[in-house]
Amino acid sequence: MNAKLFIVILISIALLAVYHALFQLPVLVVLARFFALAAFFLLCVSLLIGPLGVFWDSFKPLIKQRRLIGIAGFAFIALHFLVVFHSQFRFDFFLILKETKYLIALAALVVFFAMAITSNNFTIRKISFPNWKLVQRLTYIGFALSLAHFYLDSNGLFIRAGEKVFLNLAEAILLLLVFRGKKWQVSKK
Repeated sequence: MNAKLFIVILISIALLAVYHALFQLPVLVVLARFFALAAFFLLCVSLLIGPLGVFWDSFKPLIKQRRLIGIAGFAFIALHFLVVFHSQFRFDFFLILKETKYLIALAALVVFFAMAITSNNFTIRKISFPNWKLVQRLTYIGFALSLAHFYLDSNGLFIRAGEKVFLNLAEAILLLLVFRGKKWQVSKK
């Protein structure tokens, strides 16, 4: 893997861990959220590398790393599922089937599992490249399902810790993009 990309990913995951360490929540809740956000981040990186590689030549060398990043993302998805399955459902699979947000998450898990187990050269040779690519493109459906799961499972846009109100990671990124957009608009004049 490209050393710079690996370092950026590690720093980003470490920042997620620090972010969660700021809140006094039960350990299993922190672990579940950390694994979910780390998985989502890695999924976003793996999905962005392809389009960036098409439009900018400087990103083309990273295309070879997508598979590894996607599999790492699935590892975090699996850890998130196991922690939640233990802490919220006490390993009772039928409880998952009772709520839409968990059914959506389960569908996303199945899609990402299919992506992970077919992310190897052996599968490409066995099912042919076009069929393999079709399975890999299901990741976009999994991404949409994971967004729906997050939206349905979130408790609002702000996280409250005591009397302080903190922005969640998505809001912080959105605010940075808005600020950056305002900066671009001012500099164009």
